[in-house]
Amino acid sequence: MASRGIEIGACCFATQDAAKSFIRAMLARYAPGDRVSDKDAAFLTALLARHPCCDEKVGAGVDHFEVALVSRYSSKGFYLFRRDGSSTDFSYLRCVAGAEPSHKQLVSQAFRHVVRPDIYAARERFFAEHADASGHVTCAATGERITREEGHMDHVPPKTFEVILDAFLCSLDRHIDSVKLAPSRNHQVGRDLAEGWLGDAFRKFHRRMAELDFIKSELNLAKAQAHRIVPGRISLRDDRSH
Repeated sequence: MASRGIEIGACCFATQDAAKSFIRAMLARYAPGDRVSDKDAAFLTALLARHPCCDEKVGAGVDHFEVALVSRYSSKGFYLFRRDGSSTDFSYLRCVAGAEPSHKQLVSQAFRHVVRPDIYAARERFFAEHADASGHVTCAATGERITREEGHMDHVPPKTFEVILDAFLCSLDRHIDSVKLAPSRNHQVGRDLAEGWLGDAFRKFHRRMAELDFIKSELNLAKAQAHRIVPGRISLRDDRSH
């Protein structure tokens, strides 16, 4: 089902994916530690109003926004600085969706966090082997030459992340609804697994099962999937010509 159009402040977007792309592009314009411009801050204030826990996030009121590294993911994110000097992060994805993620979504995110160090390590190995002198590699979906900042490591179908996670839980005779999460903390994006051993076991399982390619981040997910499943998908692991 296609996502519905939404309005955020003075901006209108045909789909939620279009809104996410707009926000990602905004985030990319800033370096960690940068204060967000007044124009972009006005947009983020309207965006934050869609957050399910908006009142809790805003607290004493918005003073300004900054971009900072989110330690959990080693990637950039927006931070809200309140008038009383306190601060907190917020997820623009939750703001766009306007709803709390389901337990299944939170569990999936927690498992993704467990394997993220391996994903990053795979990216570093791939760039060490395949990047040209200007730091560009081939996008497996489009054939474009892109930089590290323009893409992400992607699971090669049919062994998508969801398929690997389902296979792992089935091997333990577990259902995703039975997986418990640790309590949330301030300045924490996502949740952690309550059972540490479960994360360790999944990381080992994922290492055996996963095959990864480098994909352009800005691709619409539905279109990207169509690119991925066509015969003759570009093999990044054999790309020795650049």
